[in-house]
Amino acid sequence: MSGQVNAILIALFLIIRALRFLTEKPRFQRKLRKIGVETPFSILSFFGLSSPVGFRLMIRFLSRFTPALAHEKPHGTVTLAAVQPGMAIAAQGIDMVFETETQSFQALKGVCLRVRQGDMQMIVGPSGAGKTTLLLILAGLLTPTAGRIHLLGQAMTQMDRQHLDELRRQHVGVMFQESNLLRSLTALENVEAAAAMKGFHGRAGKRQSKTILDAVGLSDRAHHLPRELSGGQQQRVAVARALVGNPDLIIADEPTASLDSHNGKRVVKLMHDLAKDQGCTVIIATHDPRILEFGDRISTLADGVLTKTTTFPPKQTRH
Repeated sequence: MSGQVNAILIALFLIIRALRFLTEKPRFQRKLRKIGVETPFSILSFFGLSSPVGFRLMIRFLSRFTPALAHEKPHGTVTLAAVQPGMAIAAQGIDMVFETETQSFQALKGVCLRVRQGDMQMIVGPSGAGKTTLLLILAGLLTPTAGRIHLLGQAMTQMDRQHLDELRRQHVGVMFQESNLLRSLTALENVEAAAAMKGFHGRAGKRQSKTILDAVGLSDRAHHLPRELSGGQQQRVAVARALVGNPDLIIADEPTASLDSHNGKRVVKLMHDLAKDQGCTVIIATHDPRILEFGDRISTLADGVLTKTTTFPPKQTRH
């Protein structure tokens, strides 16, 4: 039951933060004050949820919807197995076809990709080449039309959705082109929420979240809401959120798109160091030539086809 308890606490935390966000909005403040509501807790009181009985009812209500969030699994956690020794990713013959009622579009055509554990793999190519589609498939967020994938020793394309979600939650950090931060949480709380979902709670989660925010240069903005951060700062919070919890694999889609040269290299070097020091595997889709020097392998994707891969010996990588 510990997973469900954690999920309920996270849900309550998000509810309180969302209510606080509402009470800080000027357009809502006047309306709420007319009914005697000025704080998140007074909203709960207004609906009778702050009393012991009301609070228990809210907990009971949340518990009906949090098992999926809690990731309670009948077969336990996903244990990594050495199906492909030394390989973090082994993808073979990946096709992806998007279909509508009138037409179809093949985004990926027979893509084969092998990435060694501890390597930093760069995927480059023009817009529309299929880079984001490939990353979504490798993250388990999109099911390929055809092909096989072994991810961290697991036959990913044969897993059910429940265990695939668990694999991603436990072992993978994902970063999208958009930061997708929770607007009612501060930078630190956004990272803490991600840490909690990976099993790092309380002081341990806060300590790790603060350490990673400091590593991306945001220790002085930890208590600011997303609307108080620049686009580049929001992107760095997203980087920190992907890195928290010591993932075995980081999948990043254009992580430096909103960053200047200094901060772009800073966050990619941080991922590079994780790869070399902790054996974490990193796969990045990018248009940014400034960060290619950190890659162990650079693969080119064009029109859905992986056309070329260049491998660099360790002595040529940037440290």
